[in-house]
Amino acid sequence: MIQSPDVNRQIVLTKRPSGEPTTATLRLAPRPVPGADAAAHRIPVARPLNARPDGAGITLVDAAMAHPSWVSGILGMPGFTGWAGLTQIGHQKPGETVCVAAATGPVGATVGQIAKLIGLYMVGVAGGADKCAHAGGSVRL
Repeated sequence: MIQSPDVNRQIVLTKRPSGEPTTATLRLAPRPVPGADAAAHRIPVARPLNARPDGAGITLVDAAMAHPSWVSGILGMPGFTGWAGLTQIGHQKPGETVCVAAATGPVGATVGQIAKLIGLYMVGVAGGADKCAHAGGSVRL
């Protein structure tokens, strides 16, 4: 389906799957953008968006924010996922070792930084020499 500013694409559950979902249980459904004038509801592509944590929809990121990318990184889903996995599920204590796969990705790098802050020994796994150099350099793991 071709991208269009006048049509939303939704994945619709057609029937409850038995096991993994398949094309028989899901379908792609085009839906018109709500409102009489779809052009009036378009959001400029250059403005970052943020899904609200309370599930109440999507908001525009404040253009005056010093680091708007933080909303989709450390203050968004990757940051929350990394924090929750390490502190709420893993329950590591200072001095323990944590091994992080994809240590140069947004979640893995966040886990690595939080691990260092709470006194864990951090082992990062990355895919190749360049990523390993990045993990030890800019990400400082």
